[in-house]
Amino acid sequence: MSRLEKVHARLRPDLTVLPDFASILVVDDQRFDRTRLQRLIATLDLDTHVVEADCLETMGTMLEADRFDLILLDYNLPDGTGLQALDAVRLSPKNRNAATIMVAGDGQNEIAIEALKRGCSDYITKDDLTRKFQTKRRGKMATARQPARAAARVFARCAQS
Repeated sequence: MSRLEKVHARLRPDLTVLPDFASILVVDDQRFDRTRLQRLIATLDLDTHVVEADCLETMGTMLEADRFDLILLDYNLPDGTGLQALDAVRLSPKNRNAATIMVAGDGQNEIAIEALKRGCSDYITKDDLTRKFQTKRRGKMATARQPARAAARVFARCAQS
């Protein structure tokens, strides 16, 4: 079992009680990836308000202006990294307790582990998003919803604490 799998084994999948509403910030510099994340969010069984940021600077403005329940952070940003974004979230008085999910490319397991060590709630790979939505288009809805269920578990865990 890899180090990443060991970290995931500690997550409790039984905590899936979601609130009725969530305010979500998506931080990604690629419009295509923001759209994929929006599709993931749409599969959650709750009402959402989603705000997008395409760089650390814009994210900083959003963190000052609003309180978010869930923040999805891309690792590669034009003006920094997802780890720097995670640090900014943890320093934000309004958002330091928000559930955070790092979105990293396949093969970036070390980044995912570092994000989890720094307090990130979970991670999703972009390749996982692609595979899951391709499966969804083929009519296998249960498999396609797995990333959304993982995000929902993370969000529910943080919402209950």
